[in-house]
Amino acid sequence: MTDDRQAPSRRSLLGLGLINFFAADVQGGLGPYLTVYLTVHGWDGLQIGRALAASAAALALAQLPAGLIVDRFRIKRAMVIGAALGIAIASLVIARFADYWPVIGAQIVLGAGSAVLPCAISAITLGLVGPKAMADRTARNETVNHVGSFVAASLTGLCGQLLGIGWIFALICGFSIASLASTLMVRPDEIDHEQARGGGENGRPVPLGKVFLRPDILAFLTSIALFFFANAAMLPLAGQALTLTHPKGDLLALSGCVVAAQVVMAGAAFCVGRALDRGVSRRVLWLAGFAVLPLRGLLFAWAVHGGLSIPGVIAIQLLDGVASGIFSVTSVVIAADLTQGTGRFNVTLGFVALCMAGGSMFSNLLSGEVVERYGFSNTYLVFAAVSVVALLVTALTVRDSRRDA
Repeated sequence: MTDDRQAPSRRSLLGLGLINFFAADVQGGLGPYLTVYLTVHGWDGLQIGRALAASAAALALAQLPAGLIVDRFRIKRAMVIGAALGIAIASLVIARFADYWPVIGAQIVLGAGSAVLPCAISAITLGLVGPKAMADRTARNETVNHVGSFVAASLTGLCGQLLGIGWIFALICGFSIASLASTLMVRPDEIDHEQARGGGENGRPVPLGKVFLRPDILAFLTSIALFFFANAAMLPLAGQALTLTHPKGDLLALSGCVVAAQVVMAGAAFCVGRALDRGVSRRVLWLAGFAVLPLRGLLFAWAVHGGLSIPGVIAIQLLDGVASGIFSVTSVVIAADLTQGTGRFNVTLGFVALCMAGGSMFSNLLSGEVVERYGFSNTYLVFAAVSVVALLVTALTVRDSRRDA
């Protein structure tokens, strides 16, 4: 497999950029808006929890099958279109029917669609530009994606405030249809499907066992789980603390955190792309993302101890924008590096997503146990310590993944 082929057309690259812009809102799911919407319609906490769990379970269970299908079949555009269409229909179902089973079914579709989209989009990217240009294109994708998230969060807030929360689902449906239309701009004959799965010269994928027992891939996946174990619970903890200190401002603060962090993520993703172009080591950038986490934990511990304020939470959350912006680019680039020649790029992204979900789950479980016994400030100190451990383990085990072409 070589990279010496005709460059993709401007139309295909524009379509790829638009997919990433519009998919930002689609991949984000309904999140807290669904909770508010269902509460308004008389759902109790148990029912809402089941609805959220249905989406989370579908998201987790669909990760590996999605990666295997994207690697195996030449239907990458069709998978993006199908996922976007499913999310559009599911959003309208929730807006129209607030009954238990329609919402549960729609949530399952939303979760599965959210698993398919990033995997298929990354495959299309690699198939269009090849491994040599993958780092730069991934940085552009993530920059556009975070800008899309910023626009979507702003529009969602305005839509919910001015028109009512039910219209938020119509907005998500609109973004889904726009993602679908953008996918049609990508020329199918310009996607190298063997290249899109990280295939080798013989065109045969390496057995899964040989790929995922490699020490470099195991170290990479372990570091991802540690990143989310250290990071995932910090913002929800801040939301809980704000609910106690500013009961009428918690949603405003969380919305501000989302919008502000997305702006920083876009800038961080852009800077990572420029750094990669200039030859900065993947490993250095990877560790830089981890190095932000202990500082974030310490600042939250100090802020909570002194009385948490809304501007303070938003300011500290900007650090998450830096860490997550770095992670969003380098995780895909490193995965592409490590799986080049294996034919297992997309299923590896599935494992990446599973590690993210697993780390997040245990992060929230730990935070729940610790905060009940020792309070918010001490809980943040625990996560700062976990962040230091994650940084040290990653520094000792993860090596630079770049291969000289």
